[in-house]
Amino acid sequence: MKRILMIVGVISFLAAGFWVFIFNGQMNARYSEGWRWELNSLGLNALADEETGLFPETPQEEDPISLQERVVSSETVPDSANQVLISDVFTVKNAETGTEEWSFTTTATVDVSTGQHIEGELASDYYLIPKNAEKTTYIVSNTTYQSIPLAFEREEEVAGINTYMYAYYGDINNEAAYDYIDLEDGQEIICFDFTMEHWVEPRTGEIIQVREICPGDYVVDKSSGEQLFGLQRWQIVSTGDDLLRRTSVVNSQLTTLNLMNIYIPLFLVSVGVVALIFAFVSGRTSADKEAAT
Repeated sequence: MKRILMIVGVISFLAAGFWVFIFNGQMNARYSEGWRWELNSLGLNALADEETGLFPETPQEEDPISLQERVVSSETVPDSANQVLISDVFTVKNAETGTEEWSFTTTATVDVSTGQHIEGELASDYYLIPKNAEKTTYIVSNTTYQSIPLAFEREEEVAGINTYMYAYYGDINNEAAYDYIDLEDGQEIICFDFTMEHWVEPRTGEIIQVREICPGDYVVDKSSGEQLFGLQRWQIVSTGDDLLRRTSVVNSQLTTLNLMNIYIPLFLVSVGVVALIFAFVSGRTSADKEAAT
């Protein structure tokens, strides 16, 4: 019996180590086959006057409302165990008719574990905040956003989930969103005083809530910095229904992570400890009996 118990104990410890080494690495990978993040938001959009290039004098909060959907998904890259292809589709629909007014799609190849771009000028930039996020600044590049330094601002509870709020406040080049516009030499498109705020659950890296505000995209003269004319001002804010859906998804992921990373290894270690204790007690009992006889 003592020998059997010792074997059970050793196997349990080895199994716990094997589980952590193999499955823990897989569960902590940022992306996997079939991973998906969906954002449904209310948008505010106003075009600048075509003749004057000026935006409406009314407050941005009174701009027309649109329905916006962003779906980010991943699929494995053939013949590559450490890469996934990210597809990112952003769609704007008329709030009254549901008619699609604008759509933008991008793709990127990123590292499975870290979620960082692999090649090109964006190499090492994160597509989204990684899993096990830290209170630091991450350089993020996705869709029309390139090399945005998202800095940790504060911890904040959102719908019962502890989140890290990452933010960027400043100017961004937004030419990628206007690929249908032919710019003249020496021109670029800049959103001045852009606000990007993402509330992220740190263990999963999943975005719970989004707030992005552009007071105006302008065609700008590169040499002088002069704003030649405006194009569009816009705003993206997560809806209440989207927030509830995201919290449900993240809570499910956290439950799975706890099961795979904590409870199963802890159970295996506990079995190993109990088995070795019983083996020790069994050995002492046998020794006492032999001594008594």
